Amino acid sequence: MHPIFNHTIIRLAFLSIMLLAVVASYFIRVPLLLFILLLLVYGGIVAYGSARIDSQFFVPAICSKDTKEKKVALSFDDGPDALVTPQVLALLKEYNAPSVFFCVGRKISSNEGVLQQMHEEGHIVGNHSFSHSYCLDFYPKKKLINEFEKTDQLIKESIGHSPRFFRPPYGVTNPSISRAVKERKYQVIGWDVRSLDTAIKEEQKVIDRVIKRVKPGSIILFHDINQSLLNILPPVLDHLKANDYQITRLDQLIGEEAYTKP
Repeated sequence: MHPIFNHTIIRLAFLSIMLLAVVASYFIRVPLLLFILLLLVYGGIVAYGSARIDSQFFVPAICSKDTKEKKVALSFDDGPDALVTPQVLALLKEYNAPSVFFCVGRKISSNEGVLQQMHEEGHIVGNHSFSHSYCLDFYPKKKLINEFEKTDQLIKESIGHSPRFFRPPYGVTNPSISRAVKERKYQVIGWDVRSLDTAIKEEQKVIDRVIKRVKPGSIILFHDINQSLLNILPPVLDHLKANDYQITRLDQLIGEEAYTKP
């Protein structure tokens, strides 16, 4: 997305236009409909920017790597899951596919062994908030930082490293999340291939969707909480292998450190 499309610039532009409209109303008749239209346009832009992590509207995020090399990164959200994640790890080991797992803090305590297995088998562990609450986007900065810190601490206690990679739940961002992310000095990670494995029930449709959209430098989003993923992953991994794609660990693909330095 073009850097001009960010919250600060859009907000200043909107306020300037509104101010001009107010001033103009002292000299000419400005229809109320114009003000309503401006508010609707601004609200629509903000809603789009908030919902689309690749818009960079509130937070700079890496969603893919600009490269011609046939390298891609796999990412998994919402785990660790006691049943599904170990089976996903077994598949990734079979295919020699290092990945990144964005973990939910409240699930870590009961799955520390799974988290340690991720790390020992060469995968990255990232922060995906503590609660993954539907209300997270309404939390103030202080509460968000508490969410993120708790998850960081649990990850560090499990694998000995504090994550630098953060993925906001649902990919939604806003000013509070932006301020919290900046204070925690995270590298925000998005995606350019969204499998929709939690929304599409037909496994073949998910497989086709990923295969159709993947390209050099892609970051692919899956969720290691769905049993259906165990049927989706092998055909996708087979396709990548057959088409000479190299599955690369995210930090190596994008050239960024996965963990904070001691």
